[in-house]
Amino acid sequence: MADSEFALDPPAGLTWGLELEFLVFLEEAGDPNPEDHRWFLRAADAGKGDAHELVHRKVVEVLRSAQIPCVTLGETFGDRASMEQLAAGQGISIKPGHDPLYSFWSVTNDSTVVLRSEDAQFAYYDAVGVELMSPVYVDFDRCRDEVSRVCRAVREALRVAVNKSAGLHVHVSESREPDVLGLSLLTAKKALSLYLPVEEMVYDVCAPWRSSPAANPYAPRLMGLSHLALPDAADGGPMPEAARQHVPDNVEPRLRDALRRIWLADSMDALQDGALRPQDRAHSRCGLAIGFFPRDGRPVGDMLHTMEARMLQGTLDPELIVNWARFVVAWLGTAASLGAPEFKTKLGRMCHRLSTPDFYTHGDMFHDLGIQDRAAMAFWQKYLEDAPYADDDNEFFLPPLR
Repeated sequence: MADSEFALDPPAGLTWGLELEFLVFLEEAGDPNPEDHRWFLRAADAGKGDAHELVHRKVVEVLRSAQIPCVTLGETFGDRASMEQLAAGQGISIKPGHDPLYSFWSVTNDSTVVLRSEDAQFAYYDAVGVELMSPVYVDFDRCRDEVSRVCRAVREALRVAVNKSAGLHVHVSESREPDVLGLSLLTAKKALSLYLPVEEMVYDVCAPWRSSPAANPYAPRLMGLSHLALPDAADGGPMPEAARQHVPDNVEPRLRDALRRIWLADSMDALQDGALRPQDRAHSRCGLAIGFFPRDGRPVGDMLHTMEARMLQGTLDPELIVNWARFVVAWLGTAASLGAPEFKTKLGRMCHRLSTPDFYTHGDMFHDLGIQDRAAMAFWQKYLEDAPYADDDNEFFLPPLR
């Protein structure tokens, strides 16, 4: 594996999906860029219906024209028979037991993706925040192909931008049974345990504003908080037995306390509410979260769990999207695949090497969390060297991809 040119196979038994956030522009007062022939919602057309719905329909039209199956989220509220008919019209055959929604790309509104007062170069526009959700993937060949086609189609046909309000979210789950998605509590705890020691290094990959609760209340650093949110009674005492099996002794006190809080959780809800939400921001999530999706044919309250990585800034760069997804999937795969003794050894080695930072690089982090092929390592090395967000600015009007 370490000597391969490009290893695209995901860890066994993992599935994943993406959420891409971006802005589609609306006319505010005339056309500020008449030389740009890409579509945006003109004022004359805005009176024909709800602006969000009109934009969503246009995004669907653009993707379908590129032979990418896509629906608006509103189209998915029918029964399974209507969804299967909609899928058949786009060349999709939905397998028994699969949720039809996760066979398409789907478009919905995102009220958190907005123009901000400091977006000066967009002053002559209004905008609609769009969230584009991918199908569930099981292999990176299809993921890479579709993400590349989606980004190219959107950027060639629409006037779009990504500003500081947008993010890229990756959901990962385990397929422990045929056609059943979900995430075990043990895997979630192990994934969090691997993440906490290197959280600062993970955020080095992200735009600088992504770690700030003030600038970005939806994905701040977990260890950057003053304390995690489990009750004070959870502090101090011995490690639970499962934690003693997985957590080494050479962990510095602050990290050890954070790990103990994670391993005390007895359910996914307790893990999310107790260890992954700041106590003073009741409606905010951190950069890592337990995600939820409805199961096929069940009430909305019947949900499956995923691990949701929310740290990365919004982007419509397909290479960055796919490489980030590979990193998150590899990291969850590492957590899921290691037995307790191997996991404890790996975490102990990471903590020991992190105690001497000059000897622990970003490349070491990627390797320890499952990225080992040369192409992926080369991508991240170049990305970090280029420091694309050194100027703390990513408000840009995205051109078509070359």
